[in-house]
Amino acid sequence: MKTLSPEDLYVKIHKGLRKALFDLALAAGKTDYNESIEVKALQHQFEEVVDFLHRHSIMEETFILPVLKSRAPDVAFSDSRKYSRAESALDILEYSLQVIQYSPDEKTTLGRRFYMDLCDFVAMYLVYMQEEETETTRALATLCTPSELEKVYSNMLNQSSTKERALILKYVLPSVDTPERETLIKGFSSAVPTEAFASLMSQRT
Repeated sequence: MKTLSPEDLYVKIHKGLRKALFDLALAAGKTDYNESIEVKALQHQFEEVVDFLHRHSIMEETFILPVLKSRAPDVAFSDSRKYSRAESALDILEYSLQVIQYSPDEKTTLGRRFYMDLCDFVAMYLVYMQEEETETTRALATLCTPSELEKVYSNMLNQSSTKERALILKYVLPSVDTPERETLIKGFSSAVPTEAFASLMSQRT
């Protein structure tokens, strides 16, 4: 059996987050902001991605940051600040998208500005994930045993909600390699009842 590494806490989920962010940026670039149907579709996609990011942050704050706070408080503080900055930036983007929907004019200009601001956010978030995959991972590798990491990973998997699992299946499964995909599916199949797992798999797109 493969020993769990700190990278396992981040790599697969981050691949899915990157897909979600890239898909959203592509959609924002293609949207005709003068067409209310297209803007509403973008709003729906934006809300789903924000929900995915928010749930991911909560999982890390709940299961990973407590470990770091007691052993590497500087790393924990840095990661916590990143989550806060990301949430604030998303609030601004959400407001900007709402303004476009209700603005009587200048929708094209407002849409272009939203697109550029969204791309700035994506660039910022990519850096955050890269830092977690390097700096945070190094701290965990130095300070935690494999059994401790296994417990963190197991808790995150077992206590994830049905919605979180559905988002992971939607965005992560298409973004990982075959061994990672098999490991993820195996983990879900053992963490949820058979009927619930079958229902989740049926939601894959």
